[in-house]
Amino acid sequence: MSNRQPPHRRPLRVAGLAKILATLIDHARALVLIPILIIVVAAAGYWGWRTAWRTGLTADEYRLTPEDIKVCTASKWIDARRLKASVIQDASLDQPMSILDRRLTARIASAFAAHPWVARVARVEKFHPASVEVDLVYREPVAVVVTQARRIPVDSLGVRLPSEDFTPDQLQAFPAILGIGDTRRDWIGNAWGDPRVAGAAQIAAALVSDWADLDLAGIVPSQMPVDGANVFRYELRTRQGTRVPWGRQYLTPHETEPTAAEKSQRLKRYAEIYGTLDGLSQNWEAERNPSVGAIPHQTPRN
Repeated sequence: MSNRQPPHRRPLRVAGLAKILATLIDHARALVLIPILIIVVAAAGYWGWRTAWRTGLTADEYRLTPEDIKVCTASKWIDARRLKASVIQDASLDQPMSILDRRLTARIASAFAAHPWVARVARVEKFHPASVEVDLVYREPVAVVVTQARRIPVDSLGVRLPSEDFTPDQLQAFPAILGIGDTRRDWIGNAWGDPRVAGAAQIAAALVSDWADLDLAGIVPSQMPVDGANVFRYELRTRQGTRVPWGRQYLTPHETEPTAAEKSQRLKRYAEIYGTLDGLSQNWEAERNPSVGAIPHQTPRN
């Protein structure tokens, strides 16, 4: 008797292999089709998002106009509406804008930060329906640099401010920084570029509110530095011609030097006791005399 298997079983094995192969082919097709399907769905979603985004850019509830931008903080020296109009013109913010634009707040902040009256942009916030609120920190004028031709206003950092925003009487009333000459001057909105101006501006910031009461006429820096490249010695001039030694003025806090605010307090205290700074001893300096009681040379007023 033969051990060979019956011939009719061979076709069954072939049929089984064919079925397995067909299954593998179906799986392979699925593996190929799934990524394609994902790509198609993603492309359709992106196209739909882009269409909706572009539609949103032009929809009235998302469209931002210059009238929808509000400056919420006020300045004593410049009208916020005029400042906004200048910023919109210079930065082309009158072009079509949408609050759906993710770069919108950064763009508006950058535009306002470039204005010479703006020290810092504190907040830019957008709302729906379309509107934007802006909070600004403004520069404050503290002095004028007197040149042969004019008086140029600066803030406490020596940053130039627009002269046309002041009346002649206002420019005349500010502390005057003298003896600078026609040194290099940077553009409006930038620092002057001379450390003597920077130091004098710090002194002016400490004295500006009492300038007229102290009967002061000017702040004069030394021509040469006395301690490092950016440190100069200063003196104050009264309207009567008295020269009041101020001493060094460091641009950053110094451990051995009183601050400008401390020196100004000593001078104001002296003026309160004696009534004037005129006649002040040339041996006296605001940096070396912590007490007005150390100045006996003048009779206090009654």
